[in-house]
Amino acid sequence: MKKVLLLVLCLLALMCQSDTSPWIWKIEGKPTTLKQFEAAYEGYLTLMREQFQMMTGRSVPHEEFIDYIANPEKLGNPQLQQLFRGLQKKNFADQYKIMLILNQEAARSGFLKREDIRARIDYMQKYFVANMFLMEKVKPADIQIDENEAVQRWEKVRAQDPRYRTIPYEQGLELAKQDLQGQKLKLKQEEIISQIREQYKVEPNENFSLAEYLKGEKKEEPGQEKKPTEEKK
Repeated sequence: MKKVLLLVLCLLALMCQSDTSPWIWKIEGKPTTLKQFEAAYEGYLTLMREQFQMMTGRSVPHEEFIDYIANPEKLGNPQLQQLFRGLQKKNFADQYKIMLILNQEAARSGFLKREDIRARIDYMQKYFVANMFLMEKVKPADIQIDENEAVQRWEKVRAQDPRYRTIPYEQGLELAKQDLQGQKLKLKQEEIISQIREQYKVEPNENFSLAEYLKGEKKEEPGQEKKPTEEKK
């Protein structure tokens, strides 16, 4: 998780061009500006919101997420309150500074020159660009849920599972709306991906079959050593 966050912040720092904002500190003479800091914090919140949505299984609008950070007492759950207090900007500053120091050390030590590390960074950059682009194309706030649809959904859930009948009706209705929003958001994203894919020509290599290559890969048991291939006589 920390490695992923470090990569995100480094990518955001590279995107902060034409920066005339004041610098807030220098690390080995290299300044970090206010604009870089703010951009890094925005990237950090985007990543944390995505993680929170995966953890809770529901879509959380950006405004709601920001409100939880400013007013964590609204969450009720003490553990979640502590989590969101940790996301406040004042707590992010020192974390960001440490990440920049580690980034400089990684460059100085030659770590970033390693081929395997460069390959991972290349993949993670493509991963985050693709996901940020998709999140920009369709937002949870763009998905409207009809009240009657939510009522029907909640009534169906209550009928199928008696455990849900103990949940207050209004709270259950909100859960149903969030579930429907998440489903519709996923469908909309899939629709956008399909439309974009149609615009691009993907040409397979006629002299190499990826399907056959993947089919031929053998899964080895953990700890099992690969046996040397015997040469044909």
